[in-house]
Amino acid sequence: MAQIRVLDARNMMMPEPLLATLEALDSLQPGVCLRLQIDRDPLLLYPLLGEYGFRHIHLSGASTGHEVMIWRAGDSTVESAVDAIRSSLT
Repeated sequence: MAQIRVLDARNMMMPEPLLATLEALDSLQPGVCLRLQIDRDPLLLYPLLGEYGFRHIHLSGASTGHEVMIWRAGDSTVESAVDAIRSSLT
């Protein structure tokens, strides 16, 4: 089962959320998904994720503002958990 690590970047001033996210991803282990909670959609982050070998989904309508789930591409443990989350949202 995948583990979820939460990064609460709400109320951080730019560029702190981007820097904190990249730092958290640097130490993200297999089987762990980063759940980013943030006040705004992190548009500058998305291209970097693909470039650095990560995948993500944006959870729209999250009660905490924007939430983005991020994991290492090819991590089947996290992929299965994310698929379950997607299914529960539809």
